[in-house]
Amino acid sequence: MSASLHELGKLAKLQGRCDDARRYLEEEQGVLVRLLEGRGGAAGSQEGLLLQGRITGMCYLRTIARELGDRDAMLAHSASIKQLKSRLQQVGGPTTLTTMKLHVRVDPSQGGGLDGLCGVNGVGPAPAATDSFYARRCRTDFLK
Repeated sequence: MSASLHELGKLAKLQGRCDDARRYLEEEQGVLVRLLEGRGGAAGSQEGLLLQGRITGMCYLRTIARELGDRDAMLAHSASIKQLKSRLQQVGGPTTLTTMKLHVRVDPSQGGGLDGLCGVNGVGPAPAATDSFYARRCRTDFLK
């Protein structure tokens, strides 16, 4: 549900509906807070992912506050982001949100398409086994 709210917020922001975007992203933050509270404070990779989601949403909220000219909200969101990042560091999660982004290289001499797919490289501390899994998944998804 939080992912859906996040995507609705991003879409509303791109369409220039900042008030709707703020409402969706605040609802997303509420869902993520309830999920974090429901975990009973146990540390783990799920907590790290929930914290990353909160940080991403807060970054969007800060951008929206800046566009609306709400300096107080912008500063409050910046402080929240800083607090969430330090909490993320305490639970041992990655401190950047780029660890799951993928880069696909296509060799133009192969004419593009599947024959030109050179591989998928993870960014950050992703293990090599994960890269090959994503490469297989991308290839499978492309064939559908």
